[in-house]
Amino acid sequence: MSTNHWPDTSRVEHGDFTLDLAEAAARNITYKGTQLIDLLYTAIRPWDWSTLVADSHTEDVKINGADCIVTISDTFVGALEAQTIITLTTDNTFSVDYQLKGLAEYSVNRWGICLCLHSGDWMGSTVNSSGNTYKLLQDISPQRVIDGVTQGLFPAANEMHFVAPDQRFIKATSTGKVLEAEDQRNWTDNTYKIYSGSLSEPRPFVTSAGSIWKQSIKFEVGAPSGAATDPAKIVVREIEALPSIGLQFNTEPLLSPDDLEKAMVLLDIDHLRVNEESLTAQKIATTSSSGLILEAALLSSKGGAALQAEVTKLSQRVPAGSRILIQREGREIVEATDLPKNESLSSFIPGSDAYLVDLHRNKYEFGSSVSYSMVPTVHSADTETIFKTLYTQRESIEFAQKYLAPQVFISPITFSTRGNPETGHSRDERINFANLDAASRIRTIEGAAWTLGSIFALASAGAFSGSWHELFGQSGVIYSQNGATKFSPTFHALSALGAHHSHQITIATSLDNSWVAFENRETKRILVASLRPWSLEITAKVLAGYKSIQSLRGDECDRASQIMDWWSYAETTPISADFPLTLAPFEIALIRG
Repeated sequence: MSTNHWPDTSRVEHGDFTLDLAEAAARNITYKGTQLIDLLYTAIRPWDWSTLVADSHTEDVKINGADCIVTISDTFVGALEAQTIITLTTDNTFSVDYQLKGLAEYSVNRWGICLCLHSGDWMGSTVNSSGNTYKLLQDISPQRVIDGVTQGLFPAANEMHFVAPDQRFIKATSTGKVLEAEDQRNWTDNTYKIYSGSLSEPRPFVTSAGSIWKQSIKFEVGAPSGAATDPAKIVVREIEALPSIGLQFNTEPLLSPDDLEKAMVLLDIDHLRVNEESLTAQKIATTSSSGLILEAALLSSKGGAALQAEVTKLSQRVPAGSRILIQREGREIVEATDLPKNESLSSFIPGSDAYLVDLHRNKYEFGSSVSYSMVPTVHSADTETIFKTLYTQRESIEFAQKYLAPQVFISPITFSTRGNPETGHSRDERINFANLDAASRIRTIEGAAWTLGSIFALASAGAFSGSWHELFGQSGVIYSQNGATKFSPTFHALSALGAHHSHQITIATSLDNSWVAFENRETKRILVASLRPWSLEITAKVLAGYKSIQSLRGDECDRASQIMDWWSYAETTPISADFPLTLAPFEIALIRG
């Protein structure tokens, strides 16, 4: 258990329990110092399967005899009033009581208590339910579909007993709603989710004025046996090169041609992704003149011969050596057999514009390569949970390499979902971000640190290619503010990485994934990014043979946004291998030999 907690939470400690209380969820529920539950929350899903955000929210923590009572009250859309009571005891039990009161008629697809278990802790667990035994598998589990209806990992039940390989356990007994489970790694979350109600139940559920729905879950828990691993232990790996690193180029440039040329030199990326509907002769020319590969993304409403004709036509528009991602609207799948004969010098990449979950619901044939997207905010939007998704990006890619295709292209990787992902991806809407607050993280130091963490995840999995945020626009790495062109922390982070010319790379992190590092052994440079909102200390051994350090910290981002080449401007400080490397929250440090 970390002694620190994220700044949007308040820590509650009682007996052998701790939890971090935040507006959207109770996070990091631990018992005897061992984390058991990543997220515990109540969720209301309306007709489009989005998550309702509370209009008002209050929290109250009181001691009542031997118990600690946490009371959470919320109202939603003027039609629902919810109260959640978490009761922590001084033994190994706690409970959650949930009441949802209707203030008016309102339709929902799901409501109830949810808990999320970190896949790294619970992978391989046995699950006893309704007299049967199941497993939480190491491989990412597909969604089960029976008679056209999506089901949980195993049949819904009122009681589930989870026992992990290290003998930590959770026994959950629900009254008022059955429990069902899904593998959220399908959407790049880091958890198995246990939610309330079965997907096979008739819906919607409709409230009325004065209606009251109730659910309670009682938990019995146990800590693991054996010694805990050291979270600060460093894990090091040598790789030949980074994946092909790219950005999206779907909006118009905010720079003059000369400044655009300078920016592309500084970014030192490998390719630009352009949606087919945004592809222009000027963008093709910019990509070619910058010496970059063009990744053209086709999202079609067609199939059969009409789809093949679209692919052939696009292949005739793009330069030789381009890649063409071929996908279909509505989260439909394109297989290798759907593609025309490739008579061009470009590559055809089948797959999905959406998520891994869509690629293995059934048995598909993708040939030698496949593409899909990643978004850290499909289910949660708080900063801590977004950073935890980095753990799963590597798992997702390794699963895809094992079961789908050896070459994996992740494109795009964005902070926000695009268009309306709950009801289906469409060509005309995919350029629009569904969650502008999530998309705006591109302007923050934590957004830059997360992006380097994502590149690390793809590199450690051996992904072939990754395409991240938009190059220009309000949610781009280069954006306009009050009439001035600004450069985001992510722009400076990518500039420091120098991906295109990075060879003979050593990548490193800690067991708790609190930081990542890229060492270029040819140029004798290390780029380090903190992935935590508190100060970190890394052993002095990493500095042996290095002489100086430059940094980008949160309090420098406003100044850095006004400078294209931050690393020519940032102060250079001598360092010594006699002292540990100390990083400020989300700091990005460039260390030179």
